[in-house]
Amino acid sequence: MRLFFGLKPAPHEALEIADWRSKSLPPLDHPVPAANLHITLTFLGEVPERSLEVLVDEAGGIRNAPLRLTLDELGYWPRPRILWIGPRSVPQTATTLARATASAARRAGLRPEKRDWTPHVTLARRCRLAPPAGAIAPAFKISFEAFCLFESVRTRAGQRYDVVAEFPLTA
Repeated sequence: MRLFFGLKPAPHEALEIADWRSKSLPPLDHPVPAANLHITLTFLGEVPERSLEVLVDEAGGIRNAPLRLTLDELGYWPRPRILWIGPRSVPQTATTLARATASAARRAGLRPEKRDWTPHVTLARRCRLAPPAGAIAPAFKISFEAFCLFESVRTRAGQRYDVVAEFPLTA
């Protein structure tokens, strides 16, 4: 199972982002479907199914306040050719949650990806060039009352991210 911890916007928020993308940016070759929009907290990679129960138990012990992020920055990473939006300012509660999910994975005997965490929503993949600045700047205020454990499932139609478990964020 290919797994990661992440934050899932509400369906109406994901549709608002996708709508902004289509109205504000030039056509993109490989846009991420609205249903797949998310913020990765910790990428776990391939996880044996036998480790799933322990991982879910460890994640269930995480206590973190609900999050509110303002996605107000458009960015492009030439390697891996990703167009994204993210927050200019990252609340400490978000960074704490990302660290907590990585710690939960380590306690479950896994080796999460070791990379500096930059919260972002991938808008498009395999972009040859950075697109021009959007006609309308992004300004999405999104609240998260839970974080999720996702499975990345490869299908003929492309990637799909299924929620395996959801964990409430409580103050």
